[in-house]
Amino acid sequence: MPDANERLLRRRAERLAIPEQSTAVDPTALTVVEFLLDDEHYAIELRHIREIVPFRELTPVPGVQEAILGVVNLRGEIVALLDLRRLFALSPQAADAESRLIVLRSAEMEMALLADQVVGVRVVTLHNTLNTLPTLSGYRQDYLLAITPERMTILDGGKILSDPRLVVG
Repeated sequence: MPDANERLLRRRAERLAIPEQSTAVDPTALTVVEFLLDDEHYAIELRHIREIVPFRELTPVPGVQEAILGVVNLRGEIVALLDLRRLFALSPQAADAESRLIVLRSAEMEMALLADQVVGVRVVTLHNTLNTLPTLSGYRQDYLLAITPERMTILDGGKILSDPRLVVG
C-alpha cells in the first residue's frame, strides 16, 4: 500500500499533467499553400508543390495558350509559367518583388503558377466547404476542389497538372 507521500505526489502529478490529446488524423484535412491573386485567397494542396521561388526572368513562347506567359529557368530546368490571372479572367498585373512562382509537380508534368503573394502554409478541413458555386464557370470550375467558409478557393493541383490544354511543347 502506497504511503502518504506517494499518494500526495500521485495526486499532484495527475493535477499538473497535460491532458492527453487526440492523435487521430482528420481524413478531410488538407495541408495547403495559401496565396493571393488580386485580393482573392487561393490555395493548392502542398503535396502537389515542389517549391516556391521568387519571380524570375521569363522567356515568352509563341503559339501557346494565352494563359501560358512563357518559360522560366529553374536551376537548369525549363518550366512553363501559367498566369492564373489570365486563366481566370482577373485584371492583369505585372509581377513585382512580392510575386512568387509556385512550382507544381506530378510524375508526368511540371509547371509554375504565378502568384501575387504567398500567404503561407495552413491546414484546412473540407467540413463546411462548397465544391461549386453557380457563378463559377470555365477553368475556375474545372480546377475547383473546394471553397472554405472564409472564401478561400482551394484549387485541384492534380487537375491543373493533368490538363492537356496547358501543355507546352
